[in-house]
Amino acid sequence: MKQQRKSGRGFWFGLTVGAALGVALAILFLPRPGGNAAGDQSETAGFNPLIEQLRARFSEAFALGQDFYQQAKDDVMTQYNTAKSGDFSSTPNTPNTPYTSDTP
Repeated sequence: MKQQRKSGRGFWFGLTVGAALGVALAILFLPRPGGNAAGDQSETAGFNPLIEQLRARFSEAFALGQDFYQQAKDDVMTQYNTAKSGDFSSTPNTPNTPYTSDTP
């Protein structure tokens, strides 16, 4: 039995995220003034401060994302190694409520 989606929220979310990433990457890879890019850069002269600000913010956000990823990876590996060793006495962040399954 196939499940049908009741709304297109997933599609629109994916489209929005994809468009935002596309714009961010386009800004990140725009030719910089004085570079070896072909063509005249005078058309984008008014946007250079904005582009540089966006590049800086994108770089900061990317670095924060990498830090968050590394922390999450370290936490998962610690929990995995704890579970693999069978030592559950020092498992961090365990809820006080027992696990209940919704499946019969």
